[in-house]
Amino acid sequence: MTFDIPDSRLAIFDDAGELYLAIRNSEYPELERHHIARLTLAVDNKRVTPDIAIADGVLTLTTRLGEVVFRFDRPDLLRVAGHGRVALRLHFEGLHQFENAAPREDGSLEVAFVVLGKVLIVPLAGALHHDAMWVPARAQSEDFTAELLPSVETLRFDAAIHEYFSNGVRDEEYAEG
Repeated sequence: MTFDIPDSRLAIFDDAGELYLAIRNSEYPELERHHIARLTLAVDNKRVTPDIAIADGVLTLTTRLGEVVFRFDRPDLLRVAGHGRVALRLHFEGLHQFENAAPREDGSLEVAFVVLGKVLIVPLAGALHHDAMWVPARAQSEDFTAELLPSVETLRFDAAIHEYFSNGVRDEEYAEG
């Protein structure tokens, strides 16, 4: 299973039963990485296995206590929304030297890859928590997890994941999630 759209470098794909966020669709293999972040769902801080469905340009991960929905607003912008008690975890593992994650003042998180470019995770509703740390001796970030959490009041989260090569910014406005 692969979830993407034409002209997008971002994709979600299934590798041996695990879902991954990937940067792909390049004519140059060095500009692709199929495992930039492993995607898992959690309820009450415990990993849960969802049912997976793709229909009408939407990828839906469903559990008995909520769901997470992915859709592309444009080739460089993946939207993700959660409903219920479910959280989405993005496990960034195996970062290379000079690859890092940096929080921005607006609450978003930018993850930079040496030749791949960058992704920017922008929380729009709910919360974004991460445990990214820079290791100066290795000149890279340690493996880390970014988690999109539902609001306690609304039981929902909404986020945008941008992909770009250099210095990107969040949009001024986003369509409803």
